[in-house]
Amino acid sequence: MKRLNKKAVTATVALVGTLVLGSTVYGLAQSKHLQETRTAIEQEQESLDSLSAKLESYQSKDGYLSKDLTVEKLDEIKNSLNLVKDSYIDFHIEKDDLKEDIKVIKIDKKAIKQELKVLNRKLIVQKAVNSLFEDDVLIGNKVSKQAIAHPITEGQINLVKTKYIGSVSVGSKWENAIKSIVDEATSQLKQVRKAEQEVIKAYKNNSVIEGVSRDTYKKAKTEVDKVVNQTIKDTLSGNLGKVLEVIEDNEAESERLAKEKEQAEAQQVQKQSTSGTKSSSSTSTKSSTTTTKKSTSSSGTTTKKPSSGNTSGSKSDGSWTAEDVVKTGEGSIKNHGGSQEGSNTYETGTFVIPSN
Repeated sequence: MKRLNKKAVTATVALVGTLVLGSTVYGLAQSKHLQETRTAIEQEQESLDSLSAKLESYQSKDGYLSKDLTVEKLDEIKNSLNLVKDSYIDFHIEKDDLKEDIKVIKIDKKAIKQELKVLNRKLIVQKAVNSLFEDDVLIGNKVSKQAIAHPITEGQINLVKTKYIGSVSVGSKWENAIKSIVDEATSQLKQVRKAEQEVIKAYKNNSVIEGVSRDTYKKAKTEVDKVVNQTIKDTLSGNLGKVLEVIEDNEAESERLAKEKEQAEAQQVQKQSTSGTKSSSSTSTKSSTTTTKKSTSSSGTTTKKPSSGNTSGSKSDGSWTAEDVVKTGEGSIKNHGGSQEGSNTYETGTFVIPSN
């Protein structure tokens, strides 16, 4: 066997020593890198915990969104989340190195992304629902009474229902509030339509309906008073004001005509009463005079006018002559009804029938 010379032995020992030393140095360096990576992973985990806590602060246990929550703030969280490292490539390590630690990062990051998506969706839904009204109805966990926006249509409300509310499940107080707010918008718009229909019965095409009644006006006003939106209410009330003005004018005219008719009827009754009295008086006088004349004629009475203005006479052959005859008046007899004088005349007077 050939023996190695001294120089060869020395070189071999040096090479082995170098390899051992190199391996040791590499091992120490690798261990240090893994430790630094582990620290980096812990820092990423802390970032995720911070982002998760921030998201939780934007939502109450009942599901209500914080009044401070905005799209911009959610975008900030999204951008920060995208910077979180979650793979062995990001950390410059072998695939199997720190596998479990990186797996935790992946799971937490995915959960935060999902929560971020949910919050963003809820914020969009809440904004869409609030847009149905003049002012925001839902702020934080407070629900206030507001008037629906003007103008607004059934189509707009239905769009919110189908596009947004359909994805909201009933459960949390926020979800229940969202649905009730949309129902309120629907109810208010129905009332507006009902009021408009009643007003049209009294006022249409910028003019008052001819012959409109006060009952029609009252029904319309009752429905208009229930409208919450002040702008819509003022417009409808203005039209009803014109209706009321016409109604009052018509009622005043009807009252005037009724009074005139009443007065005319009263005058007619009074005229008929006066005419009847005159007719009765004339008829009575005519009858009395006629009887007197007939009595005088049948009895053969003759009169003579003494110087004193009195007439006297005495019995002769079964007849008698009136004594102390005094004429008190004369005149023409009027036709029936007292409207015109006729050709007949009458005289009135007093006399005494002799005792013998």
